Amino acid sequence: MKWDSAEWGESNDILILGSSKSNQIEDIPLLKKYHEDFEEIIKKAKKLMIIGYSFADYHINQKIFDAVENHGLKFWIIDVAPLTKLIRNAAYQPENLLRPEIKIMKQPLKHGRPGSRGYHDSELFEEVLLPEYKNKFKKGLISITNCSLRDIFTKNHLEFDRINESFFD
Repeated sequence: MKWDSAEWGESNDILILGSSKSNQIEDIPLLKKYHEDFEEIIKKAKKLMIIGYSFADYHINQKIFDAVENHGLKFWIIDVAPLTKLIRNAAYQPENLLRPEIKIMKQPLKHGRPGSRGYHDSELFEEVLLPEYKNKFKKGLISITNCSLRDIFTKNHLEFDRINESFFD
């Protein structure tokens, strides 16, 4: 793909923020191409090493979990955050609350978290979305390494060996 920086307007700086990232990506040809390539590659992949990703981007999560569900993708996570935090990040996305089957169940706001992303029904989250995402992770997860990548290469040689033996077979 030929990329001309003039297409970006006066500034070459791009920052994608907010809950409508998919729409923003669709508007920028280079990012749209990267997103399409990611989707095609992940459908064919057997394994994915996920390093330092918080699972807080719905549009990326959709691609990962679609590949797990429909193409047998397995993944290994390297992140300092505990798995429970990553699962909660994946489940707690505004887009999930807009799904038709979720909107039907949605009750008036009862227990919103201060500073949260807005509308949040904690019962719906705990009883429907959280178990759904636990199952998605369970289906695709090979293992998780809860330390930094730097530590794996410099201090935690046992973990380095475990990843090498288990992921790269």
